[in-house]
Amino acid sequence: MDLISIIEKIHLLESKIKYRNNQPDFIPSEFDSSNINRIQKVAKKIASYIGLENLTFIISYAKQGEKVGGHIQLDHHNEVFIEIDSSLKDDWRLVGAILAHEICHKYLQRHKIQLFPTIENERLTDITTVYTGLGKFSLIGCEITQVDEGIDDSGNRQTTTRKQTVGYLKRKEFAFAYLVICKLRNTPDFDFLNGLNGEVESAIKSVQKEQKHFLDTKTAINQVDKMSTNYLSYQKEYAILNKNKRILENLTIEAFNDTYKKYHSFLNDLKRAKTTLAEEHSKHGLNYIDNLKKINAIIELETTIQKENEILTASNEIVQKAIQSLKELKPDLYSDVNSKFLFDFECPVCNKKMKINKILMASVKCTKCHHEFIIDTGKEIVQSKGKMFNERLKSLFKK
Repeated sequence: MDLISIIEKIHLLESKIKYRNNQPDFIPSEFDSSNINRIQKVAKKIASYIGLENLTFIISYAKQGEKVGGHIQLDHHNEVFIEIDSSLKDDWRLVGAILAHEICHKYLQRHKIQLFPTIENERLTDITTVYTGLGKFSLIGCEITQVDEGIDDSGNRQTTTRKQTVGYLKRKEFAFAYLVICKLRNTPDFDFLNGLNGEVESAIKSVQKEQKHFLDTKTAINQVDKMSTNYLSYQKEYAILNKNKRILENLTIEAFNDTYKKYHSFLNDLKRAKTTLAEEHSKHGLNYIDNLKKINAIIELETTIQKENEILTASNEIVQKAIQSLKELKPDLYSDVNSKFLFDFECPVCNKKMKINKILMASVKCTKCHHEFIIDTGKEIVQSKGKMFNERLKSLFKK
């Protein structure tokens, strides 16, 4: 059932019409549906009940198209013609439901209410039968089970069951609309089920149970309280996740930033000293000695870098496992669309904001401080190009 669509249509009717009828809902009673004069009288009563007493409804039977129970001529004359499929004339319940539906077409026209496409307008018309107090016609006649008994060619008794439906809502949808409108109108209990048969009562009770959160105020309040408790739990979990994110940032990127920048600084110093170190007899002896002093610091830093690189590798493995687990829990969490934030990054030395609109791992050069570094914008498995920093550092000492 598309319950929200039903609720929206009731809301439309209430906002446009604010229909009020001090009488209880129209209670259908059996009539001779094969008698045109009798049908005219029923149509007149229905029209009068919903305020269309100044119109004359002229009813006739004629063969209709497939799955069409009836048809109304909608113009602006006081005489309104309605045709009902002649195959239905022997069952007053089907005829009554069709009459209520077609007359409500005229009711909606009078109030200048129409929906598109046509199917939505037909569903609105079905709901209007309930809204105007004609809902019991629809509830009783929308689904009819017919049992035919006879004798087959062999002389054996046989039973054939056929189900005939009219209208554009199923019985449970009619029941839901009926329950909502009864709540809206504060319909007394003694009027609520008056005139309905066992099948309809069963459908109404079933919907009351299935849609309790819509129809029972206490259940709705309990649902809101439950949602509030769940939301509080959600907030707590989000707070923990946010805390873990900050801890993760502190334990990974921020923890390695100082080492990264120190490594970069020493590497630049060593590049500048490269020429002097390569000279067997330097004319700048003091500079040469100063550069030699830096070698020990560089070697110590290399040991630190190696240790931290092991920690970085282990950290990346842990984070990758966590990401993979999250992707399995929520596949769209890390899709191509919402992972574009990886295209934005900063230079690790001067923090200049940079951007690459491709998924790759590449060496880039900062346009501000000219630092060359590797950036990964989302490519998970990449063949490394060029020498890594430790290899480049070692190459400086090769003779």
